[in-house]
Amino acid sequence: MLDKGLFRIPLPWPPRDPAGRAISPEFDITVVSDPTGCNTDRVYGLKSSNPHISVFRRPRMAANMKYVEPERPLSLWHIRTGEVRPLDPATGHRLGGNVMSDGRAPTLIAQMVDASRTHMAMKGGLSPAQQTQVRKFLFQVYAAQVTDRAGGRLDTGGAYLGPRALRDGKPAVVGAYSARPMFPEIEGWVTQRIASSIKWIPLVKLPPFPATRAGEASEAPAQRAFRDSVARGYLSFMYRQFLIRNVADLNAFIGNPVKQTCAACHNMVQTGMDVAPGYLDLGTTTYPTATPAPDLPLFRIDCHKDTPPHPYLGREIYTTDPGRALITGRCADVGKVVIQQMRGLAARAPYFAGGSAQDLRAVVNFYDTRFRIGYTQDEITDLVNFMGAL
Repeated sequence: MLDKGLFRIPLPWPPRDPAGRAISPEFDITVVSDPTGCNTDRVYGLKSSNPHISVFRRPRMAANMKYVEPERPLSLWHIRTGEVRPLDPATGHRLGGNVMSDGRAPTLIAQMVDASRTHMAMKGGLSPAQQTQVRKFLFQVYAAQVTDRAGGRLDTGGAYLGPRALRDGKPAVVGAYSARPMFPEIEGWVTQRIASSIKWIPLVKLPPFPATRAGEASEAPAQRAFRDSVARGYLSFMYRQFLIRNVADLNAFIGNPVKQTCAACHNMVQTGMDVAPGYLDLGTTTYPTATPAPDLPLFRIDCHKDTPPHPYLGREIYTTDPGRALITGRCADVGKVVIQQMRGLAARAPYFAGGSAQDLRAVVNFYDTRFRIGYTQDEITDLVNFMGAL
């Protein structure tokens, strides 16, 4: 809690389906290391009379939920697996899977019901009226970066970046699949001088922008340097391609390896999540790519011989958090975690579900190593500044 801001998530084993029926898992799970003692506890552990597996995760931001759980479905099926999305009985709409890190609660209401009955220990849970009130409140909460020590205000001018833009649905979005500009204010910083200095930018048409924004007569040198860096980071995030390897579900859908950009996965407008819905095994909790975390439990997953193995990790997997596999019981889901929001990142360290990246530079370094991208230190700084401006 104090070092990484992690919360213990106890999940029943074997997993249960939405009706409460036990799911027969495709793998056995063994506790290799248990520094907290939760998983080997006689009352709460895996071999207790009420078996649970405890994992430790960062809380997800309770803001911008209008985009995380949109009123209308983003797709009728999981874009990469073809799985038809379930219906919300309350609205009749197809459900996304981005509310929780493992996708176990398809809606905010379902998450409220689970939270009120489990870690809040409320008898009977929240009433339907209270659930509606909480959901309405959450749909009025927006979070985004507003200012930077070097870059100054980020939410000024006609196309601003801060929480007001999210509230009003302005076209200041994170995502590759939008016909609107992604970050008009940031794009305003992308002058021809900056664009012409970056040789790997593909042939994209950038509109002419003034050097300053509305309401700002001039920029101090530190502001200009920061904003130029953000602009370069934006272009890198959107357009710089690199080879992505061994990411379930992504590579099974579009090839392994595949040349893509950061925005290929961080594609949801306004939040930078994934419309797929976005549970992927990027290797942040599974070895050999995970950053060692001796303060977290370590599990060994042994996939049954009569079931398909994990597409890239095989039948024996070591992980600090099996992720979505603890919900579905499927070997192929080991390590999959729903992509987080990219808004307000500068205030929300550490990063990744288990807090394994201490700062934004560590995030970029992880992906640089994981996919052998080859960023220079200046390019890493540009990406860090871009993500810090969201």
